[in-house]
Amino acid sequence: MTKKKLNHLFITYDGLLDPLGGSQIIPYLKSISKPKRKIQVISFEKNKNIKLKKINSLRQDLLKSNIFWKYNKFSENYGQIGKIYDLIKMFFFSLFLVLFKNIQIIHCRSHIPATVGFFLKKILKIKLVFDFRGLWIEERFDYKIWNKKKILHKLYFKILKKLETKILNNSDYIVCLTDSVKPYLNNKLYKKVPIEVIPCCADYIFFKKNNYSKKEARKILKLKENISVIGYAGSINEVYLIQNMINFFALLSKKNKNLIFIFVTHQTDQIKKIIDNKTNKKIKKNIKIFKAERENIPLFLSSFDLMLCFIKKTFSRTAMSPTKMFESFAAGIPFICNKGIGDVDLILKQHKVGAVIDLKTRINSKKNFELYNQCKKIKPSYIIKKTKPFYDITFAQDKYNHIYKVLENDQK
Repeated sequence: MTKKKLNHLFITYDGLLDPLGGSQIIPYLKSISKPKRKIQVISFEKNKNIKLKKINSLRQDLLKSNIFWKYNKFSENYGQIGKIYDLIKMFFFSLFLVLFKNIQIIHCRSHIPATVGFFLKKILKIKLVFDFRGLWIEERFDYKIWNKKKILHKLYFKILKKLETKILNNSDYIVCLTDSVKPYLNNKLYKKVPIEVIPCCADYIFFKKNNYSKKEARKILKLKENISVIGYAGSINEVYLIQNMINFFALLSKKNKNLIFIFVTHQTDQIKKIIDNKTNKKIKKNIKIFKAERENIPLFLSSFDLMLCFIKKTFSRTAMSPTKMFESFAAGIPFICNKGIGDVDLILKQHKVGAVIDLKTRINSKKNFELYNQCKKIKPSYIIKKTKPFYDITFAQDKYNHIYKVLENDQK
């Protein structure tokens, strides 16, 4: 590392005050920052999170790690115009910091910030880290934000894919979440750009400190001691196959009458709507819904016998690294997922810490029930020991620090 003071800029369109910010952004920022490495951060925060006490508390905490945070309000209204306005704000705030804070590296989390980083690199010749995260453009269709039948949305797609190629080829380093997406990225590159795979790791210390025994957790949550628990923690949206998960639970319930399914999510109205569907009438009484902040997630995971997650299989899912899977590992909980999602198949097979279900076969097959029983026998201590070296947050922190050191040494 160079002896001079280093100043870098990190841009994220996600909020530091979001649950994702607390688990997947702030811990990495703190690891990257050093006494001689100052990190300027620009984020966009949701209105519901903008509370003076929370902001001041986080800002003071970040300052202790030599991180200087400037937030903007995330435009939640006015559709595409609001997003364009955010992009303009992002560009000019970033330009100001690059010009007046002697920025050497600009680190952009996902496509929108990377667009800003690309133009700043062209203008000011700084180093650019494109934290690719996922196939963001394709995800617009997965989440039904865009419609393939609309001419305007198809035009957005073509323009943004061309821009994506330019950003990738003008980056000094690319970070992606899975090995599965690397062939796509390499196919886009017409020059050599280093690519580092860094999955969505979990903070194993956080889960260890906040761990409960299964008996304690179930007592706190007012659950019966003699039950078995399947759990799901996270978003309820178009990408997650919630009804398929409920169908799988219904299959298992036929052979295990003491089985319950717990959903832990902020989107309680959405999950209630799905559960209230008449097809779920018979098992509705055995499904429970909880709402929890990040600090309480270890409590709920401690009550699970296993974590279940079925995800819609599309091309964009090759780039997906489910955070909930690594949090499940950190809590010592086996994980069941469907085939073809990012590197999940390889991870579960390699470490033997869960199972993969083929949703193309009958959900009520005997094999699926056997997989569930096999997973229940995996010991929590085994799961933590096997996965921690590869998916603890310290693994990701070391990778990011390596990237920064390489780019800083290039500037000597």
